[in-house]
Amino acid sequence: MLLTTVISICIASSLAYLIYKAGMMGGADAKALIALSLAFPYYPLIDYQPIYPVYPTFIISVFENSVLLSISTILYFISRNFFLLLKGVKLYGEKLSLPRKIFLFLTASKYDVYKTDWRKVFPIEFVDFSVNPPIKKYSVLSNVNLDVDVDLLVKGVEQGYLNREIWGTTGLPMVIFITIGLFTSILLGDLVLALILKSQLQPLYGL
Repeated sequence: MLLTTVISICIASSLAYLIYKAGMMGGADAKALIALSLAFPYYPLIDYQPIYPVYPTFIISVFENSVLLSISTILYFISRNFFLLLKGVKLYGEKLSLPRKIFLFLTASKYDVYKTDWRKVFPIEFVDFSVNPPIKKYSVLSNVNLDVDVDLLVKGVEQGYLNREIWGTTGLPMVIFITIGLFTSILLGDLVLALILKSQLQPLYGL
C-alpha cells in the first residue's frame, strides 16, 4: 500500500505539473489532483465492487474519467450556439474553413467584448498588435493561467479588426470534473479503460 501511495502521488504530481504548465489546468485544480492521489492512492476499501475495472493506482482512473466527463462541455456549446442561431446571431462573420467552423461550433461560442467577464471566459479571437499592420488570429488552446488583456480586445473592436461579439470558450474549473470523476470511478469504474477493453474484445467475439 505504501508503494502504491508513492506511485500514485508521483503520477498525479507529474500529470498536474505538465497540464498546469501547458495552461490547461489552474493551480488549484493541480493541487486538488495531487491531494486526491494522497487521499485515494488505491480503490477505497469498501464493501462494493465497481461495474468496470480500475487501475491499481486509482488516481489514473479518476483522471481518465475527469477528462472524459469534461468533454461534455461540447453539449453546452452546441446548445448555446443553436440558441444564438435561433436569435438571428451571425456566428461566422468571415470566410473560414469547414473544419474550423465545426471546431468553433463544438468548443466555443460568441461573447460580447464589453459585457463579458473575461476572468471566466477565454477569447479565441484576438488581434496581434505586435506586427504592422495588426493581424487577427485564432487561438486553438487558451492558457487558463494567463489574464486576458481586455484593453487589447476593446482596441481590436474599436479599430475594426474584431466584431463586438467574438469567439470565446468558458473556463470551467477542472476540480468540478475531478470531483464527478472520483464518484464515477468509485461507483462505475474506469469508463475509458472499459471502452478500451470492449474494443479489444469485440474482434474476438465477432461483435
